Amino acid sequence: MTGWLTATIILLLAALPGSQSMAGERFPLGGEWMLRDAAESESPPGDDAAWHAVDVPAIIPQRHRKPTSVWYRLRFDAPPALVASTEPIALVIDDIRLSDQTWLNGARIGGEGKFSGRWRFDATNPQDLMRVYALPADLLRARDNRLYIRAKIGFGDGWGAMFPGGAGIVKEEVALAPLASAAANRQKTLIRATLADGVFITLGVIDLLIIVLLLGRSPSPIPEFKWLVLTSLLMLLGSAGHDIFYVLGLDIGGDLLLIIALLGVPPSIALYFQAQHGYLSRRALSTGVVLWLVSASIIFLPGFSDNIKLAAWYLYSAIALASFICALVCAIRGVRQKRVAAKIQLLALVVYLFSIRTQWLPDVFFGHRNVQIGSLFYRYALLYAYLARIRRIQLDYRSLSQRVTRIADAVHGNLSREMHDGIGQKLASMKLQLQLAGRDGNGGHLNNIREELDSAITALRRILAGLHPLHLDRYGLVSAIRQEARHIEKMRGKVKMDTRLEPVTLDKEQELQLFRIFQEAVGNAIHHGRASKITVELSANDRLLSMRLTDNGAGFDVGAKAANRKPGGLGLVSLRERVALLDGELDIESEAGEGTCVTVSVLL
Repeated sequence: MTGWLTATIILLLAALPGSQSMAGERFPLGGEWMLRDAAESESPPGDDAAWHAVDVPAIIPQRHRKPTSVWYRLRFDAPPALVASTEPIALVIDDIRLSDQTWLNGARIGGEGKFSGRWRFDATNPQDLMRVYALPADLLRARDNRLYIRAKIGFGDGWGAMFPGGAGIVKEEVALAPLASAAANRQKTLIRATLADGVFITLGVIDLLIIVLLLGRSPSPIPEFKWLVLTSLLMLLGSAGHDIFYVLGLDIGGDLLLIIALLGVPPSIALYFQAQHGYLSRRALSTGVVLWLVSASIIFLPGFSDNIKLAAWYLYSAIALASFICALVCAIRGVRQKRVAAKIQLLALVVYLFSIRTQWLPDVFFGHRNVQIGSLFYRYALLYAYLARIRRIQLDYRSLSQRVTRIADAVHGNLSREMHDGIGQKLASMKLQLQLAGRDGNGGHLNNIREELDSAITALRRILAGLHPLHLDRYGLVSAIRQEARHIEKMRGKVKMDTRLEPVTLDKEQELQLFRIFQEAVGNAIHHGRASKITVELSANDRLLSMRLTDNGAGFDVGAKAANRKPGGLGLVSLRERVALLDGELDIESEAGEGTCVTVSVLL
C-alpha cells in the first residue's frame, strides 16, 4: 500500500511545472548482449572466453549436454541524468522466466528463485515476474558498467529439458528507472499475476468438479472417463503454481507439480483417445505404459546418475511424441467416423499441442500463459464434447424407447397374423380333413392331414426362428451367419453371399446382437440397395472384433441420410442402437451408385 501511495505522490509532483523528477521515466539498456553457459558457477565468469552474441528478449533453447543455466552479460554507459540523480535507482527486468541472480559492477544486487541441481524438482520458482533491484549508492558508473544475469533455463542436461514455454529474458526489456515508480509497477504486476493464476485455478477446479459430478453419472458407460479425469487433474496441477505459489510464499514445490504434469499429460491424453477408438494393440499399449513408468521413475527418483537420467529423458521424449501422434490419429479417426463432437475434440488437441510448443516460435504471445490457456481450452472443449455426447445419448434413449414400443406392437401383430393366417388355418383344415376321413373312410384325407402338419411345423419353426435364432445358441455366431447366408441365397436366387469368417469366442448377448446387425445390414442391402452380391467378413484379435459387410448395391449419401433421419424410420437407426448396446463403433461408407460398406468394431 505504501508503494502505491509513494508512486501516486511522485507522479503528482512530476506533473507540476518546473519539476525535475524522473518518476515514471525508463532508460532501456542498449548494447550488445552476450551469453555463455553458466555451468555451476555462483559468480560471474572473469574471462572473455566462450561468450557469444544473443538477442534479448528471446527464448534460450535447451541443448543436448548443456548446463541448465546461462549467464547474460551487457556492457553499457549510464544516462547522465541517472548518474547525477539523487533519487534511488533500480534495475528493472520486465520479463525473465524462472530463477535469476543479478550482478552489477562486481556486486550482487538481487536475485529471485532457486538454482537446484540437475534433475531436481523441489523448488518453487517465479515463472514470469518482473524483477526490480535497487542499486546501492555510487554503484552505477557513467561509463563501462558491466551487468551479469544468471538465468535458469531447464532442469536437466538434455535437449528440450525445460519447462513448457521456454526460459530466459523472453519479453519486454531490461532498463534503469527510479526505484519508486519501478516498485509501483512491480506491485501491479504481482496483483495481475495473482489474479490471473487465481482465475485459471478456479476454472480448472470447476472443470474437474463438472467432470466428476456430471459425467460420472452419465446414463451410458464412458470407458475413457478415468483418463479424462486424470488428464484434467494433471493439467490443473501443471497450470496452478505458475506465479501464485511464489507470490504467496508457498514453497510447496511448484516445479514438482509442473514436471508431474509434463511427464503425465502425454500418455494420459493418448490413453483417453485410445479408450475411445482402440487404435493400438493391447501389447503395444502395455509396452508403452511400462516404458513410460520406467523412464518417469528414473527422471524423478534420486540415486540414478545424470547419464542414466539423460537416457530416460530421451526415452520419455520419444514416448511423449508417440503419445501425441496416437492421440491425433485417433482424433482424426473420430472425425472420419462422424462421431459426436469429434471435430471439437480434434481442435482441442491441436490447440493444446500448439500451446505447449510455443518456445519454437519467434514470439511468445501470452508468455508462459500459453500453456495455461491451451490446457484450459482443451479441458473445456472436451467437456463441451461430452455434454453434446450426453445429449445425443438422451435423444437416442428416447428414440429407442419409442422404437421398442412400436416394435413390440408390430411383433405382437405379426405373431397374431402368423398364428391366425398360418398355423390357425392349417389346424382348421386338418380338423375338417379328420371329419371327412371319419365319415367316408377315404385314405386320401390322411395324406392331406400329413401335408398340413408338415406345413404347420415349418411355419412354427419360422416364427420361432424370427423370435430367437436357435441355431445361434447351438452352434455359435459363425455357423449361424453361414446358415443364414445359405438361406438368403436359396430364398433369393439372384443374391450371392460371400462369407469370410474367422472363429470367434463371444458371450451369448454379443453373438445375438452381432447376428441381428448382420441380418439388418443384409436386409438393408437387399431391400433398399437392391444388391446382388454381399460380402461378409468377421475377424478378431486379442483386443478387437471387426465385422464388415460390403455390397454392390445402389449406395446412398451417408451425411444426408443421417441429417434427414425420420423418427419412425428403421434401418440405420436400428444398426446404431444395436452397436451402442455392444459399446462398439459403427462406420458406414457409401456413395450413390458405389455400394455400401458397413463396419462394426467391438473392443473385447
